[in-house]
Amino acid sequence: MNQNVAHLKTTSPFFEIFPSGIPITNILLPNQAICEGSTHDNRPEDVYFVDLDKLTPEQFEKLAAIVHNQCDPAIPFEIAKKEMKARGLPLRAKHVSCVSTDSRFFL
Repeated sequence: MNQNVAHLKTTSPFFEIFPSGIPITNILLPNQAICEGSTHDNRPEDVYFVDLDKLTPEQFEKLAAIVHNQCDPAIPFEIAKKEMKARGLPLRAKHVSCVSTDSRFFL
């Protein structure tokens, strides 16, 4: 099934939407990205990319609303959602307690 999941800390703003974890595309190591609304002075942060294709429409709407309100509520919500779908959605590693996968690894 190839389900990669980031298990969120209970303090994450997304935990209520994804109490069992959020689907992600990368699991071995986080990527680096400069995130909007960051307190890191435009320095890259460790992130996992949300697998938007595996979210239900309701989950995406709730997630997009939180991100939109935190990053730039001045942008129209529909435009922000289109941008998220086009560019991808990074999940800051600071919100993640651990990651898991159902894929087999051969060491």
